[in-house]
Amino acid sequence: MAALTSIPTKLYNDKELKDFDIRLYLIIAECVGDYGYSKISNDTLCFKTNKSERAIRDSLKRLIAQGYLKTKFNVKQNNIYDQDAKRVIWLEEFYRKYHYRTRKAKEKTKANDFRCFVQWLKTDLKGLYIPVELGGLTHKYVIKTVGKKDLMHIVRDGTEHPLDSFDSNDVYKRMFRKKGVLLSWAEQEENSKAMQKMQDLANNKRV
Repeated sequence: MAALTSIPTKLYNDKELKDFDIRLYLIIAECVGDYGYSKISNDTLCFKTNKSERAIRDSLKRLIAQGYLKTKFNVKQNNIYDQDAKRVIWLEEFYRKYHYRTRKAKEKTKANDFRCFVQWLKTDLKGLYIPVELGGLTHKYVIKTVGKKDLMHIVRDGTEHPLDSFDSNDVYKRMFRKKGVLLSWAEQEENSKAMQKMQDLANNKRV
């Protein structure tokens, strides 16, 4: 990234910074990778600048306080940071851009997962009384086809009452938040149905 290294214009005019801070920023910027961070150590910065570690720490504090750098310590080992990264220094601009894209990607993935989850409910669990716990109480819901639409119904006293689209979406979201519990229930329900079929088959053979 050295060939593309640049310094924010406002950094030159920042009265809270010293000349050494600009030099240190440039050295760090020259060492960042594709994501916009560097794992350069204070010892290396001392060697490159011929300054004490205290001077490096003070300069980093000023650059961080003014919003030009961001540090993360004891970073998690994942597909972003290298395995031996203990402390990384982000250029703040890159940090914001990267995490904005990451957040948007996560939101898009979650929305797609939710759509797939609702489709699974409508395909595999349609017609079943689905228990959903809310505030310590368990309510039962059932998805039924009305006309050409699959509508969510709440079951009260053995009677099914259709919900409007807003309430239905709220129920789907509650189910999605507890999808682990719902998946376990569906698996048990499927096993129960299989056992019932085997028992029915055995009874028919006896007759």
